[in-house]
Formats: sequence, C-alpha cells, structure tokens
Amino acid sequence: MLEVARIHITEQEIIEYREAGPPLRIPRDEVFGIESRRGSDSAHPIIQSLFGIPLIVVGVLAMGRVAIWLFGGGGITQHEALLTCIAPLGAYLVFDALWPKQLLVVRTQRGVHKLALNQSLSAAQISELLIAVKSQYGYPVTLTG
Repeated sequence: MLEVARIHITEQEIIEYREAGPPLRIPRDEVFGIESRRGSDSAHPIIQSLFGIPLIVVGVLAMGRVAIWLFGGGGITQHEALLTCIAPLGAYLVFDALWPKQLLVVRTQRGVHKLALNQSLSAAQISELLIAVKSQYGYPVTLTG
C-alpha cells in the first residue's frame, strides 16, 4: 500500500480519508486515469467564489456602519453588528476556491475526483509517487513535465 497525505493507494482501490464524513473509496476497475496538477480542490470553484464575493461586500459595508457607530455615535441594529461576521466567511470561500493546491486527479466512470496532496511535496516526490502507482499497481497514470 502506498500512502501520501490522507490518500491510500492499494491494488484494489484508492481511498481518501476526509476530515469529515466517510472516506472516499474509488474501486480500481473504475479508474480511467490518474494525473497530478495544481488547481482548486473545490467541486465548483467559480460558484463558490461568486457566493463568497457578495458576503465580503455585505460584511465590509456592515463593518463600515459599525465603525461609524463606534467613532461617531448614532444607532446600529443588532443585525448590522452580526453582518460583520460574514465578511471573513466570504473571504474564506473565495480564498479556498481560488488558492491553487497540489492535487491527484483521478478520472473515473462516475466523474473526476480531486484528491488533495500534501502541499510540502516536491514535484520530484509527486513524480516518484505516480511512477510507483503505475509500476506497482498498474493504474493508468499520465506523467507530465
């Protein structure tokens, strides 16, 4: 068995152990190809970003109202104060969707699975991993670069 980050590769299947929920199990006979690339591990990064940007805008506007209230007096509603909390959420959504990560992309009958690799791995280590996956278990691997 080959292990890297939370990914275990065996002759029968590829398993990704996730932080929450059950592990993702990809049976060997469903795998059409494996490759390594940099990109977003989000299922829908554009939609995630488009959802995060309005949260940032509304949160920043609420922060402006809170700042005016703190330094200039006047009134503020509880809702305006609570809306300041959504700016960091929106920033996280955009950051998570757009920040490139090193991925192991597994193409199957059910679609494409993006498995996050350890970000400290070098390109040489990732190439060694892919060569080992191909030579030891016979998975269809695409080597780039």
